[in-house]
Amino acid sequence: RTRGLADKTVAQFGLGYAGAHGSPLLAHLRKLGFKDDAIEAAGLARSDERGVRDYLFDRLILPIWNRSGAVVGFGGRTLRDIEPKYLNTRDSEVFTKGHLLYGYHLARDAIREERTAVIVEGYMDVIAAHEAGFTNTVASMGTSLTPQQARMLTTSGASRVVIALDADAAGAAAARRGLDVVREAGDYESGTMVDVRGLVRHEDRLTTDIGIAELPVGDDPDSLVRSKPQRWRDLIADPTPLADFAFRWAGGQHDLGSLSGRRAAMRELLPIVSEISDAVVRAHYFGRLSELSGVPVDELRRMAARDGRRGAPRAAARSTQETDSAAPILLDRLEEGLLRCVARAGVRDVELVSRLDPALLTDPAARHILARIVAQARDHHDLDWDQISAALDPTSQQRLSAVLERAAEVPGGGASLSVEMQFATLRLRERRLHAELEETRLAADGHAAEPIAARRQELISEMDSVHRAKLELIGARSFAAG
Repeated sequence: RTRGLADKTVAQFGLGYAGAHGSPLLAHLRKLGFKDDAIEAAGLARSDERGVRDYLFDRLILPIWNRSGAVVGFGGRTLRDIEPKYLNTRDSEVFTKGHLLYGYHLARDAIREERTAVIVEGYMDVIAAHEAGFTNTVASMGTSLTPQQARMLTTSGASRVVIALDADAAGAAAARRGLDVVREAGDYESGTMVDVRGLVRHEDRLTTDIGIAELPVGDDPDSLVRSKPQRWRDLIADPTPLADFAFRWAGGQHDLGSLSGRRAAMRELLPIVSEISDAVVRAHYFGRLSELSGVPVDELRRMAARDGRRGAPRAAARSTQETDSAAPILLDRLEEGLLRCVARAGVRDVELVSRLDPALLTDPAARHILARIVAQARDHHDLDWDQISAALDPTSQQRLSAVLERAAEVPGGGASLSVEMQFATLRLRERRLHAELEETRLAADGHAAEPIAARRQELISEMDSVHRAKLELIGARSFAAG
C-alpha cells in the first residue's frame, strides 16, 4: 500500500502476505492431502532441527507464472530491513527461475502487438510498468539474463528488445552481459556478398533490434516509471543502440592506449559490428573500429568473415540447442580440454589451478566458469564444486555440470594430470600469441610502427618461451608414460 498500488493491480498480480508466525500454507496443504515430502519438493516448505515449516514467511508474496499463466513458484519480498531482500521458492520439477520471465503471460500480447519487449530486473519494476500502461515489460527476477529467457522474447514476436536495468555499475555490467545473450537468441538472416577480390562470402546479419535504456543515476525502472513516466517512455522509444553501448563499454574496460588493450577491444567489438544488418550503419561502425584498433577496414571485414566461418550456422546451432535439453559443452576443443583437466583436479592441483589465467579463454561462458573455479582455488584453497556452482548463473551451472560428468569418464590424475593441465594452458597461450602476432602485422602499416615492431619482438620472444616449455612438458609426459 505504501507504493500506492491500485486494488486492480494487487489482484492482477496476485499479491499477498505470508504471516510471520506459524506455517499456515503447510497446514493448508496438509489438509488438502499433500505429503510433506511433496510440499518440500515443490519448494513451499523446508525442514530443519525445528521440523517442517513454511519456506516463505513474513514477506510480501508474489506468484511466479510459467508462459501459459500457471503458478509454478513464488517470490517473497521482506518487509523489514533484513537480507536477503528477495527470496524465491527453490527450483523444482515445474519451476526453474532462469527459464522464466516474470510477468511474461501478462506481457505476451503487448509484446506481439508492439513487436517490442522491455526487460527489467525485479518484480516491482514490472508491476509499476504494467500499472502505468507499459504492459510489454518483463523481468529476469534478479538473475543475469539467460538464453532461455531471451528465447522466450525472440520467439514471441519481439523484433526489438530493450534492456532497462538499474543505473549503477552492477546494472551496466548486467546490461553488457545481456546484450550478448540477446544477440545469441536473436533472429538472423543469411546472405552472401562478393568482396573486392571477387570471392563470395556467406554472412549472418542480426535482424533483432537491441538497445539499452540508460536510466538516470539514482533511478531504477520502478522509481522512474512512477515519478517521470514520460522520461521512461522516451528512453524506451529511443534507447542507446547496441553498438554504441558496446563501444563505450569496451573503452571503459580496456586500456586503449596499449596495443593489447586495443586488441582486446577489437576482438570484443568485431562480432557485434559484423552482424549489423544495415549496410550503411555497418560501414560506419567498421570505420569506428578501424580508428580504435588501427586495423584497416578491409582487414577487419576479412577477419570477421574468417571468424564467422569457424562456427556452425546460427540457425543450425539454434536448432540443435532447442532439440537437446542438456546444456551444450563449449565448442572450442582447446578450452573445453582445459576445463576438463581442471574438473579432474584434486587437492594436490589446487595451487596450479589458482594460477590459471581465465583471459586465455575466448568463449565468454568458458571464461566465466574458469574464473569462478580459479577464485575458489585462490580464496578458499579448495575445489568445492557445490560452492563454485552456486556462484554461477543457471546456464553456466548446467555447462559446468556437463563438464564434470564428462571429466568423470576420463581416468587418471596425479602428476600426469598436472602435466596435461600445463600443456593445455601452453597451447592456449600459443594460440593467443599467434593471434596477436597476426594483428600486429595488420596494424603495423603506418600506425605507430615503432612501438608495434617492439611489441612483435616481445611476442616472438614469448612464443619461443612457450615452445621450450612445451618441449620440456613433452619430455615429462614421455618419462611419466615410461
